[in-house]
Amino acid sequence: MTAEQFLTHIRELRVWHAGAQRAPHKPLLVLWALGRCLRGEDRLASYEEADLAMRDLLGRFGYPRKTAHTEAPFWRLRNDGFWEVPEAPNVTVTKKGDAHKTSLRRLDAHGGFTEAVHNLLRDDKQLALRVAYTLVTGHFRPDLHGDVLNAVGIDPRSS
Repeated sequence: MTAEQFLTHIRELRVWHAGAQRAPHKPLLVLWALGRCLRGEDRLASYEEADLAMRDLLGRFGYPRKTAHTEAPFWRLRNDGFWEVPEAPNVTVTKKGDAHKTSLRRLDAHGGFTEAVHNLLRDDKQLALRVAYTLVTGHFRPDLHGDVLNAVGIDPRSS
């Protein structure tokens, strides 16, 4: 995948919405994974680790909800062309095709950017920052951009 192809995937990221309300789950998870990549962390993160991070991020930047469905972006990002969950063939899914949280935990499922995308981002910091800014400007109010980037470990003053 080329840099431009990946940016197109990011710009066309499918997110749940109802009227003007948009779910920030996928953008937040991608930003979190991007921060991990920029820090040189492992490409794939366990669902448990992603769940903890996403609960915090959704609490700070999401809409108030009774339950944080962190399994949804972790699982559904596979359909966006740049995310993988190697344990996917063994994950128990609902009738709608969504992963059961308990199955992700039982299998110690891991997820993250595909190897090609991870390498692309790791080797091109400017691309990684373009992706980060594309996500925050496309999915969050301007007054939250710096806070969101800081929360996922990306310095908003990076250039």
